[in-house]
Amino acid sequence: MGSTISKNKVVLLTSIGVAGFCAYYMQKRSKEQYKVEKLFWKHDQDQYLDTNDRSIDQKLETNNDIEIRYSDDNCLEANCIVEIYAKQLDIAGEDFVKLSKLNRIQRRRLRKQNQQSYVDSIVQFIMDVEDILDQALKQLLYELDVPKEIFEESVLVRMDQGYFQQLYMLQASVKQKIKEKIESTKKLNLRQMKDIIQFSVHILKNFPQEYHVILHRIPSENVMLVPTLINIIVQDMIYAKFGVEEEDQIASLKNIQGDQEIHNLLNRVEIEMSGLLKEQGIRLNDIPESLENFV
Repeated sequence: MGSTISKNKVVLLTSIGVAGFCAYYMQKRSKEQYKVEKLFWKHDQDQYLDTNDRSIDQKLETNNDIEIRYSDDNCLEANCIVEIYAKQLDIAGEDFVKLSKLNRIQRRRLRKQNQQSYVDSIVQFIMDVEDILDQALKQLLYELDVPKEIFEESVLVRMDQGYFQQLYMLQASVKQKIKEKIESTKKLNLRQMKDIIQFSVHILKNFPQEYHVILHRIPSENVMLVPTLINIIVQDMIYAKFGVEEEDQIASLKNIQGDQEIHNLLNRVEIEMSGLLKEQGIRLNDIPESLENFV
């Protein structure tokens, strides 16, 4: 894969939450710019806790090795932002693992009993994951004595300065890499992985009609949850057939990335996912121009 990213791959990446960040970025830039210099006034403890929504007795002992570095524009350096996102994963990991395992049990009980409740359970899980990541970031920024507004403004400023692709994809990797916090319990061989990916292609190509109906009813403001919903539905079907979780697939794929047939199958997954999204009313042309051209 080269340095550029196709529009289809951008759509596929929305299944790990990228689009939500893009929407946030576009909305944030449309507002009046926050006056960054005001946030650097030395505020007292009450102001700080109010701004960051934290309590003094909840302060984390992160034992972090992050050195906070500001540039001349009073915004965090790009490398510092990267380090903060990486540490966010460590903080959120344990809660994510607990939530994921609990939600799997709950939603899979509903899958054949009540499809609407099943989908609702997935939507709640996606929102809960976002909350876990947000709380982890708040905790870390509090420990680092960095106001959340400064961090958010720094991300936007660095994007404007040419780091859009790097920071955008970093946000995507946070949603993907946190899945690796769940320990894999099964080692899959090449044949097993091919069978699983082929099954994924089949599901996406013949997506169950009952889920089509439910997904079409999702409110427009939540439409970018659809790729993540589809991915979880597919993973639950994989588990029902093979008894294999997503973390098992992630761990096994790392060892067989050079196989050409695997590469071709993954391309087919991308194509079928894009086609299914079109059927759900998420068209490639609907992607904001800034996202299409961010490379």
